[in-house]
Amino acid sequence: MSINDKIKQVLLTKNLSPSYLADDIGVQRSSISHILSGRNRPSLDIIQKIVRRFPEFNYEWFLDDDVQLLTEQAPTADSTAGRLDVTRGQTRTERPLVAPSDINTERSASVNRPNVPKPIAVSEGSLQQSADVSPIAGKQIDRILIFYTDGTFREYTPA
Repeated sequence: MSINDKIKQVLLTKNLSPSYLADDIGVQRSSISHILSGRNRPSLDIIQKIVRRFPEFNYEWFLDDDVQLLTEQAPTADSTAGRLDVTRGQTRTERPLVAPSDINTERSASVNRPNVPKPIAVSEGSLQQSADVSPIAGKQIDRILIFYTDGTFREYTPA
């Protein structure tokens, strides 16, 4: 079943119209219409919005062709009550999204940060000297503009 067919399955299971689904998850109606007609494939943003709105349809069901939606199983009284069970074949395996060993508080310290070059100090005297140099024969420098990160600028004109 393609991902477009799975969105059709959401509409059938929830008994929704395409326009109501679009309004309910906060996307343009044309986006859902184009997905249902096969013109476009749904973006990750649309899938995320559907899963947030209808958590019984999880990411694995949307993204994996082998996963089937089973609605005939009775819900249990635990935290999954009211959810549709998603299984691959007849076995259900609980797979965490993130392995516990991957969670590391020291990770932020080892993040490679790009080397930011240090600003070059320029004195006004050196700017005045370079203003006397014509880079191309026959052309004169009209003005030099320097823009600062705080949104201000300074204009230099040759004397």
